[in-house]
Amino acid sequence: MAQQQEETHETCGVQRVLIAVDDSENGAAAFDYYIEHVHRQENQLIALHVSDQVKMPTYALFSEGVGYSHEEVTAMVEKLKERNKALEDKYNKKCNDLKIKHKVLIVSEDSHGVGHAICQSAKKHDANLIVVGSRGHGTLRRTILGSVSTYVIHHSHIPTLVCPVHHK
Repeated sequence: MAQQQEETHETCGVQRVLIAVDDSENGAAAFDYYIEHVHRQENQLIALHVSDQVKMPTYALFSEGVGYSHEEVTAMVEKLKERNKALEDKYNKKCNDLKIKHKVLIVSEDSHGVGHAICQSAKKHDANLIVVGSRGHGTLRRTILGSVSTYVIHHSHIPTLVCPVHHK
């Protein structure tokens, strides 16, 4: 029996696992859960962050004197770049410390939302599994706002592991 399990484990081959990460407790919890309960040394990990975009108010386009100055826009873009770089460094360090084969990808949110960007990235990088965190919204709030994990579950064509955040 042990030999059969070992053969099955070996024949599974390398898995490409995409973990959606951000600078929240949810992203860290999903990453930690995957490492503790699912990861195998031969797996390849893709830590994906779907970055916010600098959003400009649309009314500024149609009115005079309302909006952001060039300096304000530049500062917002720089702040976003710094947050993304810090996140990239954080997950590179975690994976390097654990000696995990990995890459950290940062993509911009597209017009269809974060969930769509996750599904597209998983498809583009031939992932075999997607791991996402859950905010733990109640049914009503999740119905009104939607959720990234719900979107990924319903639109991805590969297995998805949703890791809830357990508060102390």
